[in-house]
Amino acid sequence: MLDLSNNSFYIGLKSYNQTTSSKFIGKDREVDSLLAILQTNKFVCLTGAEGSGKTSLLNAGLIPRLLAGFPGKVGNQWSICKFRPSASPLSNFKQALTFDGVLNLEDKPNTTDILDYDDVFSSMRELSLVSIYKNSEIYNKKNLLVVIDQVEDLFRFNKDFNHLESKDDDLLFDI
Repeated sequence: MLDLSNNSFYIGLKSYNQTTSSKFIGKDREVDSLLAILQTNKFVCLTGAEGSGKTSLLNAGLIPRLLAGFPGKVGNQWSICKFRPSASPLSNFKQALTFDGVLNLEDKPNTTDILDYDDVFSSMRELSLVSIYKNSEIYNKKNLLVVIDQVEDLFRFNKDFNHLESKDDDLLFDI
């Protein structure tokens, strides 16, 4: 786990992103730490206070380094799926997988994929993402990074919106 509570990564209200990554300087150590964790683990939790630069570190630090050819388990190509859980975490995750085209070689969305993902999540439960990835065009060709931005939404909205979405959302985290 990498804690960013005591760091400030940006000036002003805007965070860095891939297009401003060249101006995102002085954080090579943190990016290198994330890359080292990714080489040995399948899960990384990035924590820190609100406004401490977690999203900037990912969008302007880690992701550009991955896309520049960082070696992963299946080579140096990466597909990135980013989503925010909000009130419908599983639905938002399936939409990000579908409409961003992250599981297709050309990054083109196939809008009917979401129906297949519904079936897989219903039947396979905890192994759903593994199954979906193994049956995708990118399997054994690209590494997959899933970024859950604002993961605290899982806890914030869980109490208020349980009635809006099925209990299958505990497939992301058992909360």
